[in-house]
Formats: sequence, structure tokens, C-alpha cells
Amino acid sequence: MVERRVPRTRLSKWFSYVRSGRFLALMQTVGILGAFIVAIIASRLDERRTAATIMFEFDKMLNTAPRKGIVQAAERGECLLKQNQGRYSEADLDNLFDVYDLISVAYDSSLIPKRMLIEEFGYSFEKIYRSAEVQDYLKGVRVQPDTEMWASLNNLARDLGISVEPVFRACKPAPERVPGSPQT
Repeated sequence: MVERRVPRTRLSKWFSYVRSGRFLALMQTVGILGAFIVAIIASRLDERRTAATIMFEFDKMLNTAPRKGIVQAAERGECLLKQNQGRYSEADLDNLFDVYDLISVAYDSSLIPKRMLIEEFGYSFEKIYRSAEVQDYLKGVRVQPDTEMWASLNNLARDLGISVEPVFRACKPAPERVPGSPQT
């Protein structure tokens, strides 16, 4: 008697593939790749959330007196320091630079993406940093022996694409305060 071979159908090929164990190995590989993709997405979302939280905290720090007033005065082109007919002391300016120093450290540590850094702090930092009054102050501070004070400000300016050469040469005196008006 002659044996007739029945042609294998696609379904029977599929079942033999599943039974061979190769299917299980393929499914495990797909599952592992899927888990990696989910982990990467979750990690990126967490990084963005962390960066946003850090940016929010820095923004709160910059929007307190007298820091906010210094930033606004620089944006208006007013003199900053009292010795130049401005409203603020060198200690107030140092306090502002402390915050920008922290921002620089956070960026250098990859806690803040460059796009967020530029969008949030680029304009105000440029107005302050490129002021001739601020550059003169920084040069005076750096002359002191054994100090690299505020070197991070140069790094932050470089990271933001701001040239060190001041363009805002003259500042105008701060307007007189009207009694009872809010301070800036």
C-alpha cells in the first residue's frame, strides 16, 4: 500500500512552530524588548518631571525680593548698584549670582535640558550678565587673591551662547520711589 502524504497546511506549520519552543523564545524576546521600551519612556518622563520641578524652584528663588527687582531693573537698563545710583547692594547682587550659580551647576549636572535653560533664564541672565556695571563688579571681585568667584557665571553665559563682552554700557539711574508704591 502506498502511503499518501498529506500536504502540510499553514496551520499545521504554525502548530509545529509553537510546539518546537522557538515561539516561546520569540515571545520572551518581544516581552523583554517591550519592557525596555516602557522603562525608557518612564525614565524620560521622570527626567522631564524632575527638570520641571527644578526649574519651578529656581523660578521661585528668582522671583523673590530683591532678586526680582534686580532682574527687572537690568531688563529696563537701570543702574543696579547703590554706588551707581541704583537700588541694590553688592550683597543683593551676590545673592542673585548664588541662584544663577546653582542653575549653572544643575545644568552641568544634566538636571536641566538646554532648551529649558534658554527659554526660562536666557533673556534675564543676558540682560544682567552683559551689563557693563555687572562686568565691572565681577572683574573687581575676581581680582581678589585666591578666588575663582563666579566662574560658573562665565560657564552659564557660554552655555547660553552669551558673549562676555558687555553691550549695555551706560545705565540710567533708578527712578525715585513714590511713598506707598510697591517696591520692585
